[in-house]
Amino acid sequence: MAYDCVEDIDSQRVLGYALFHDGKSIRLPYPLKKIGLDLLGKSFHNGRFIQRLREKAASLPSVQLDQGTVTSLLEENGIVKGVVYKDKTGGEYVARAHFTIVCDGCFSNLRRALCHPKPVASTINALAGIIYMVLSAPTDEAKNELRRACFDYLSIGGVFMSTSMALLSGLNSDPWNLVYHFFAVALYSIGRLLFPFPSPKRLWVGARLISGGLSIVVPIIKAEGMMQMFFPATL
Repeated sequence: MAYDCVEDIDSQRVLGYALFHDGKSIRLPYPLKKIGLDLLGKSFHNGRFIQRLREKAASLPSVQLDQGTVTSLLEENGIVKGVVYKDKTGGEYVARAHFTIVCDGCFSNLRRALCHPKPVASTINALAGIIYMVLSAPTDEAKNELRRACFDYLSIGGVFMSTSMALLSGLNSDPWNLVYHFFAVALYSIGRLLFPFPSPKRLWVGARLISGGLSIVVPIIKAEGMMQMFFPATL
C-alpha cells in the first residue's frame, strides 16, 4: 500500500550521497552489492506522501474518514482501544477501534507515552547528528580540520566509505561501528595534522580537535540513551 503512494509525487530514486568541499566532490553510494540486499531508496516531499497515504486509505470501501485533532488515547489495561478527538467545531468525540495507528508527526503530544525506539534508530540518529555537526560551518581551526579529515577519510573509499554508508543508511545498525569510525576519523585527522613535524601549535590544535570531537559525540549519544543505544537487550 505505502509503495504505491510514492508514485506520481515527484519522488526520485536515491543511490547514495554526494559531498562537495573546497572545489572537490566525492560520491558515496549505498553498499548494496557488498551486503547482498535488493533495496530501493526514494526521496520525496513528506507532505505529498502523507496526502497520498490519506487518499489511499480513504479510497478503501471499509474506511470512514473523520477529521479532527486527537487529544488523548483510550487505554484499558495497558491496551489502546481508541482515541479522544475534537472536530472543527470544538466538540469532543470518542472513536473506538480494535487496532489504532498513531501518526501525528514530530511534534506529537502522544509520543512520550508510545515512544520505544529500536536500536537501529539510535545509531542512525546519533550518526546523522554527528555528521551534521562535523560538516556544518566550522567555528575554529580544530573543527575545520575535523571537517576536512572527515571528507578526506570518506574519499579513501573502500571499507572506509562502504561501512560508513552502511551505518548512515541503516543497513548496519551496530553502534560500536559508529564508535570505531569516529575514532578512526579523529586519529586520521591527528595524523595528518602532526605530519611531518608535531609542532607545539599542531599539538595544541590536535588536543582541541579531540576535545571538540568528544563535545559533539558525547551529548548526542547521551541524548539517545547510552543503555538504549549500546545495550538494548538489558532494557
